[in-house]
Amino acid sequence: MIAALEQAQANGRASCIYDGEHIDIAHVKTAQEIVARAKSLDN
Repeated sequence: MIAALEQAQANGRASCIYDGEHIDIAHVKTAQEIVARAKSLDN
């Protein structure tokens, strides 16, 4: 999902469809926070 929005932004779009769902920066920020928390638990 994160990579999909990054690609959309590289093409000048602010959102995209990922797995049938509308994704924007708010969704990606939440996903990035979850990934960061998961990584912190691995340590």
